[in-house]
Amino acid sequence: MFVNNHTKIRAFACIVWMAAGVALGVEQVDLTVIASGGSGRTNDPVSSGVPLPDGAISSTLNIRLMDGGGEVPAQCKVLARWNGETGDTNKYIKWVLVDFQADVAAGSNSVYTLEYGTNVTHGSFGRDLVTNNGAYHSVDTGAIFFDVSHSVFKLFNNVNVGAATLVADAAGNRVVLIENETEAVYSSTMSAPTTVEVEENGPLKAVIHVRGDWLNDGSASNWTRDAQAEYTVYHAGGSNTVTLDQNVNPGQWVSIGTYTFNAGTNGYVKLTRDDEDPNPTVADGIKFVEVGPPMTEYTLDNFDDTTRGADFEISGSPADLQWWESVAVDEFNQDNHNYYLQDDNGSSYWTREDGAWATWRQDLLGAGNYEVFVWYSSQADPSNALGPEAYANSRLVQPFPYVHYNARVTVYKDKDYAKVTFIMENDGCVGFYPENKFASQQEVFITDLRLNTQLIDFGTNATVYGDGASYAVGDQHVEIQTRGIYPPLFNNSDDTFPYTVDVGAATVETGTRHAGWMELSNTGGDRHVAVGVKHFWQKHSIDLEFSSNDVLSVAMFPGGSGYPLPDDRPHFAFDGGRHYSLEMMYRFSAGARDAAATEAAIRVLNDPLFAFAPSGYYDDTDAWPNLAAEHVPINDAGMQAAVNYYEDFVDSMVDETVGDGGTLDNYRGDGAKWFGSLNFGDIRWGKSYSSTHYDWTQAMFLHMIRKGDPLFWRMAQEMLPHKRDVDQYWGDRWDSAGNEHRWNSYLSRYEADNHNIYVEKTSYGHNAQPRASHNWNGGLVLGYLLTGDMEALRAAEEHHKYAQNMFGTNASHNRLTEQYFGGTQVRVQGWTITGLLNIYRATGRQEYLDLALAIGTNDLLYGETLAGNQGVYEGPQAVPQPGFFGSTNEMANTVYMYAAESLTDLYIETGDTAIGDFLVRIADFDMDHNFYHGDYDSSGNYHPLVSDYTYDGDNSRDPDVTKRGWFHAPLIATAYRITGNPDYLIFARQLAKDATRYWSWKSSHGPLGDGYIDPDTVYSFSFSAGGGSTMAKEKGWLLRSLQPWLEIEEENTDLTAPAAVSDLSVDTIGENSIGLIWTAPGNDGTNGTATTYDIRYSRLPINPGNWDAATSVIGEPDPSAAGSTESMNVAGLDAGTTYYFALNTLDLWYNESGLSNVLQAETLPEDDTVPPAAISSLTVVTETDISIQLSWTATGDDGTNGTAAVYDMRYSTSPINDDIDFSNATHVANEPFPQVSGSPESHTISGLSQKTTYYVAIKARDNMGNAGDLSNVASTTTRATPYGAFVDFETAGEETQFVNLTNNPGISRVAGHGGWVLQLYKNNNTTSVKYSPGGSDFFMAQGRLGADVHLQYYNTVGSAHSLILKDWTDSLGQYGGYVVTLKPSGGNIDLWIGASKIPGAGTANWNFWESADNHSDFYQGVVTTYTQIMDSTTHEIGWFNVEAVMLIVNGDEVKINVTVTEPNQTTHSFSWTDAGIAAVVDAVQRQERRIADEISDG
Repeated sequence: MFVNNHTKIRAFACIVWMAAGVALGVEQVDLTVIASGGSGRTNDPVSSGVPLPDGAISSTLNIRLMDGGGEVPAQCKVLARWNGETGDTNKYIKWVLVDFQADVAAGSNSVYTLEYGTNVTHGSFGRDLVTNNGAYHSVDTGAIFFDVSHSVFKLFNNVNVGAATLVADAAGNRVVLIENETEAVYSSTMSAPTTVEVEENGPLKAVIHVRGDWLNDGSASNWTRDAQAEYTVYHAGGSNTVTLDQNVNPGQWVSIGTYTFNAGTNGYVKLTRDDEDPNPTVADGIKFVEVGPPMTEYTLDNFDDTTRGADFEISGSPADLQWWESVAVDEFNQDNHNYYLQDDNGSSYWTREDGAWATWRQDLLGAGNYEVFVWYSSQADPSNALGPEAYANSRLVQPFPYVHYNARVTVYKDKDYAKVTFIMENDGCVGFYPENKFASQQEVFITDLRLNTQLIDFGTNATVYGDGASYAVGDQHVEIQTRGIYPPLFNNSDDTFPYTVDVGAATVETGTRHAGWMELSNTGGDRHVAVGVKHFWQKHSIDLEFSSNDVLSVAMFPGGSGYPLPDDRPHFAFDGGRHYSLEMMYRFSAGARDAAATEAAIRVLNDPLFAFAPSGYYDDTDAWPNLAAEHVPINDAGMQAAVNYYEDFVDSMVDETVGDGGTLDNYRGDGAKWFGSLNFGDIRWGKSYSSTHYDWTQAMFLHMIRKGDPLFWRMAQEMLPHKRDVDQYWGDRWDSAGNEHRWNSYLSRYEADNHNIYVEKTSYGHNAQPRASHNWNGGLVLGYLLTGDMEALRAAEEHHKYAQNMFGTNASHNRLTEQYFGGTQVRVQGWTITGLLNIYRATGRQEYLDLALAIGTNDLLYGETLAGNQGVYEGPQAVPQPGFFGSTNEMANTVYMYAAESLTDLYIETGDTAIGDFLVRIADFDMDHNFYHGDYDSSGNYHPLVSDYTYDGDNSRDPDVTKRGWFHAPLIATAYRITGNPDYLIFARQLAKDATRYWSWKSSHGPLGDGYIDPDTVYSFSFSAGGGSTMAKEKGWLLRSLQPWLEIEEENTDLTAPAAVSDLSVDTIGENSIGLIWTAPGNDGTNGTATTYDIRYSRLPINPGNWDAATSVIGEPDPSAAGSTESMNVAGLDAGTTYYFALNTLDLWYNESGLSNVLQAETLPEDDTVPPAAISSLTVVTETDISIQLSWTATGDDGTNGTAAVYDMRYSTSPINDDIDFSNATHVANEPFPQVSGSPESHTISGLSQKTTYYVAIKARDNMGNAGDLSNVASTTTRATPYGAFVDFETAGEETQFVNLTNNPGISRVAGHGGWVLQLYKNNNTTSVKYSPGGSDFFMAQGRLGADVHLQYYNTVGSAHSLILKDWTDSLGQYGGYVVTLKPSGGNIDLWIGASKIPGAGTANWNFWESADNHSDFYQGVVTTYTQIMDSTTHEIGWFNVEAVMLIVNGDEVKINVTVTEPNQTTHSFSWTDAGIAAVVDAVQRQERRIADEISDG
C-alpha cells in the first residue's frame, strides 16, 4: 500500500489559520460567503466542500460553525478521507461538505468560522427532513410536505403547504418521453425505479436520489408498425411472398393465403424486414388451418416445443440483426384445436434492424391444403403476447435498456422550495463495438421530453407571473418558449435567443433571453406554484407550460406546436454515451403571493452561494495536490513580476477589467454556436468545440478556490455539467440479450465538431468519437469535492473502467503483473495515471492508486528502460528508436511532457523512489536537449530559453519558442524537490520567467535579428482568450501547469541571507582588465554554499544608492563552499582608467547579502603595439553570376580582444598567396566597419563576371595603424547567367516588365483576377499561376507546374507581394511545391514560407503560415539574414522594390537569388543554394506532419 508522503515544509494550518486564544485541540478556518449580485441574501442555503488536514478529526461530530453571535446550525457530510475510503470511520476526514444558511448584504460578504478538532462538539439542530415510511419517503422541511414513492417516480406527490394541497397524487405527475421513431410514449410511472435512496439527510438539507427506466404506457395511438412487412410461405409448390401493413387489422388472425404442404417440417413461414419503412416489424405468431377434414389447426407462439413439433427461430448473428423481446407472459389457450401451444414461454418480438428475420416451422401430421394466418399485436408496443385478447396491462421492457432517467430532489430546512436536478441518460453505443466492429449508433430520437406536475384546481382563471409581467390565463394553455439557432443548419451569427409567452392562441409577450421562471396563482390567489430553470435561454430550447388540465410542465426537449423545427426533422437526436441535465427550482406557497420570496428562490438556483476558505488554506491542507496560494511571494523583482503576470493572465479569463478584456465570455461570444442544450459550457477549439479538453473545468475550480472569486465559481457551474454529461463518454454497448460490453480504450469526447442535438436521423458522426487519450477528470473530481455533486464523481470513476480495460485486469497486457510498454504516444498512459490519482484522492480506493503506479512503473518506466534509461522514449538518444513520427526519429517534447506531468503527480502522491529517479532523468534530458540558449551575447543582450516542438538531434533545430517553459517548469522543479540540487530550481525559474516575460518573442528579434534582445524588454502576449486552436489548448493547460513550481516557491522558510563579502581585492591588472579575488560566503551567513554572485563596476564610487546604475559583469562564477577562494577577471575595460568594484551574494531563495567592500583599481595605461589577429574564418556563403557573399568572424583590436578599426578586403582572379598578391588584388569598396571581436560579419562583392573563379582575402587594422596578418583565402566560381528572369524596375502601381531570353520557352502577360496573370507555355501544356488581391493562390494545370516560375505583383493600395514557386514530387508521387512570399507588415517586411500538394488537375490550395501568432516557429530562422536587414530599416509601404528574383538552373544545381533595393538605392542580395532549398522543402514537410498531428491529437 502506498500513502501520501508529500509533506509541506512550512508550518501547518493549525498555526497559520488558528486565531489567538483558541483552545488546545480546536482549529479554525474562516469561510467567506460573497453576495456577488445586486441583491442581499437572507437565510440562503450554502453548500461548500472544505478540506481538512490529515490527522485532524475522523468524525463530523467534531465540527461546528460559528459567527459573531455564536454557533450557526450546520450539517456536514464526509466527501473523502485521508488514505482510506469514505466509509472507513477510522480514517481522518480529508474533505467535508458543509451546509448552512447565510445572511449576506447586497454586494458584500459574511464571514463564518469553521471549528474542528478533538475538543469540538456541535449542538443539536432538530429532526432529519426525510423519513422512510416503507412504501415511500416523506419529506417535511417545516414549510412544505410531500412524499416520494418507492414504486413509481412522480416528480412531486401530495405536496402540502400547511392545510393546502397544491400537487395531487395523480397520473399527471410523471416524466414523459415520446420516442420519435414509433411515437410511443414512455413514462417514469410505468415501473418501480431501480434506485430510490436518501443520499443526504439531516436537519438542514436532504437529497433524495431516484433512477429508473423508461417503459411504454400502452397507448395504441402512439405506436406505428411496419406497413410493408414481408411474409414468405415455403410450401410444396415453392414459395410465395405476401406484403402486409401491420397497422391494418392488428390483434386478430389475418389470412395470407391457402397453400399445399407436405407432411413434416419442410413447409414454414418466414417474416423478413427491409428498410422501406422505419417503423418496427412485429413477430407475434402463425397459425396453420387445414382445409377440409380433419381440419387440423396448428397455432405457433414464439418458442420451441419439441413435443409438439414446433420450431421458432429469429435472426441474431450478426448481432445487429436483433429482435427485442417482451417479458410479458400471459397464457393463451385456443379451444377446439387438436393441437395448440401454450405461451408460458412465448413472447412477442419486434425489430427495426434491416435484414432481420423470423421463421415459424411446424411438424405437420399430414399432407394437404392449409390456410396460413399471421398475428401482430393490437397494442401500442409490439410486446404483447400472442392471442385474441387485448392484454391492456402488459408492458414492454424498455426498447432502450441503455436509456435511463436520473433525478435528485434537494430540500432545505424551513424552505418552501425544492431543487430538482434531472438527468436524461443514454449509456448506449456511439458507433463501434469494443471489437472495433462498426455498429449502428444507439441514439434515441426524441419528439418530446417533459417533467409534469399535476396541480390541484389551478386550471380555471389562474394567473401566471413572470419577470415583471403577469397574465390572466383563464382556462387556457400558457407556454413560455425560448429558442436559439442550431448550427450548422443556420449561420453562427449572433443570436438574441428570443422567447415568446403564449396564452391560448395569443402571444402576449416577446423578448430576448428570458429569465427562465414563471409562477402560477389559483383563482382565489391563495395557492401558488413557481418553477425556474437554470441557464434557461443558454441551454435552449426549453419550454415552461401550464395546461388547462392543471399540469405544469418543464419541457427539456420540447415538441409540439410552436417548436420551430422543419417538418422533416421534428425530433432531438440523443446520442449514445451521452447525458443531458437540467437544474430546476420549484416553490410551493399558500396565502398571499410573495413575489420577493419567489425571486429569492430562483436566485438560490441561478446564483448559489459558496463559502470560500482563505486561498492559502486549501494549499496548506494538501488535500488537493498541485495547488499554490494566489500571488506566491518571491524575493526577486523579476520572478515576482513573472508570478504577478501569471496571476493577471488567470484573472483575465473571467474579469474583463484585467488585460485586454479577453474573458472566456468574450471568447465564446454571443453567437448561437456556443449555446444550446449540449453546447453550453464548452469553449472553442479553433472553429469547433474543445470538449473542455486540457481540463478547463478543473482550471475554473482550481482558481476559484485559489482566488475566492465568484466569477470563477460562475464559470465552473457552466462547465461542470457539460463536462460531466456531454464530454464524458458514458457508453457501453448492449447486445440483444441485454449483456453489457465495456469499451476497451475509449473514455472522453475529443474536440467535437458539433455537439448539436438537432440533426438528420441518418446522420451519425455529428458527435465526436471518444478517445483513448485526452481523458481528464480533475474537474469532475474537484467539482465533487467542492460541491458534493455525486454525478460528477460517478463520471470521474468511469475512468477506472477504461483504465482496467486498457491497462488493468481486463487488458491483454495487465500492467499490474506484466511489464509492457504501450508506445510512445505516452499521453495515453500519462493522462490515465492522472485520472486514477484524481479518483483515488476522492474515494481512497487502493486499487486506483495501485493501477496508477503500475502504469507508471511497468509501462512508462519500462519503456524508458528499453530506450536506454536516458529519460526519453524515442528520438536520437533512444535505444531502440521507436520513431513517434514514423521513420523520422523525432520526439515531440509536448507529448513527452504529458507523461512527465502525470509522473510528477504520481511521485507527489506516492513518493515512489523509482518514479522519482525516473523523473530526474527526464528532467536532465529536458534541460540538456529540449531547451537551449538562455545566454547573453558580448553586448549584454539576452537570448531567452527556447525549445522546439520536436527534438531530432542537437544539431537540427526547428524554429524556436519560449512558451513551453511554462509547461516544463513543474517537471524541473520536481527534480529539485527530489534531489535538493538547486540547479534544477534555478532552471525551472528561468523557464517560467522567460516564458512569461518573453512569450511573444521570436528568433528574429533583437538589434542583430538573431534573437538576442534587451533583457529589460517585455514580449508579452494578449490576454485575449481568442486566437487559434493552439491558444485554447495552451491556455487550458497553462491554467493548471505552474502550480507544482509555485508550491515549491511557496514552501520556502529560509530567511537567512549570505554574509557580505569583506575582502574583495585586486588579483591582476592589465590595460583592459582587472582580476578580482575574494573569499566565498555561505548560503546562510557563512555556512553552506550560496547560489549567485552579482558583480558590478562603475567609474564612480559604488554605494547602495547607485548600485542599480552600475554595470553588471557577465559570466560571474558559481559560488563555491563557504571559505573557498573565488576569482574573476573583468575584461573590456578602458586603459588607464579608475574603476570601482563591488558584489552582492544571493542564496537560492533570493536572500541577498549586504554590499561587499568597494574596491578601487586602475587599469594600466595604453601602449598599443599589438595588431589585430589574422582572420581565419573567411568563407563564401553563396554566389550568383555577378556577386559573391562572404562571412567571417570579427577579429579584435589587440589580437582577439576589443574591436578593430577598419577592414581591407581584396579580390583577384589569380590566387592570393602572400602580401604581394594581396597588394595587387582589386580593393573591395564599402567594406563593413568591424564589430566587436567574435561577432559574425558578412559582405557581398558585386559587379563580377559569370563563370569566373575569384580569390578573396582580408586584413584588419586597429586605430593605432597596427595591421593584422593576411586572412585565409576564400575562393569560388560565379554561376552562369540565368535562363530567364522577370524583373520589375518600377515602383508600385506600374506595369511589370519582362525580359525574355532566347532560350525562354515563351512568355506572355494577360490581365485578370484583380492582378497580373503570368502564363508559361511548355510542352503544349498551359500552367497559370494566379495571385488575386484577396490572397487566393492556386494552380490551373495538368496536375503540376511545367516549370519554375516567379511572379511579382503590386496593387493600388500599396501591398507588395513576391511569389516564388518551385515544384516537387513527394515519395507518394503527389505533386506540390513551395512558396516564398514577401509582404509589408507595419513598417517592416516579412517573409513567409508555405507548401501544398496538388491533388490532381484543377486547383491546389496553398497553406500559408502568414500570421505571426500561428506556427511562428516554422519560418523564423529560415531567412534570418533577410529579416535582420528588413527589421533594421523602416520602409514606406509600397515604395521599396524587390527588383529581381531569379531562378537559376545550371546543371544539377538550383539556386534562388533575391535582390532588394531600398528607396535610397541601397541594394541587398540573398541567395539560397540547392541545399538551402532542400532544407526549406524538408522543413515544410516536417511542418505539415506537425500540424496534422496537432489537429488530430491536440
